[in-house]
Amino acid sequence: MVSNLKTVLVVAAGVALFGEDVSPRRLFGLSVAISGMGLYAYSQIQIQQAKQVKLALAQQRAPAGEQHVVEMRQLLRDAGDPAAAPAMDSTSKRQSPKSNS
Repeated sequence: MVSNLKTVLVVAAGVALFGEDVSPRRLFGLSVAISGMGLYAYSQIQIQQAKQVKLALAQQRAPAGEQHVVEMRQLLRDAGDPAAAPAMDSTSKRQSPKSNS
């Protein structure tokens, strides 16, 4: 959000200091750009909140004393560590062995 504010301030300062003309077309383009930045920031906030909820649920399902393991695996997955992705942790649902009858 701070970067969005900086962009608006830079454009406003450019208009004020250098006497740039502000045509309706330029205002429209600026409003589209600022709207896009706002939507992007909003989507990033939503993604971060979803990750926090997912981590909290995984920690709740983890056996006592293993919450830190769940948190570390989630951090590694978020960082893109391929070794963490296929790991079977204690919070995953385990399938019962199939009987051969």
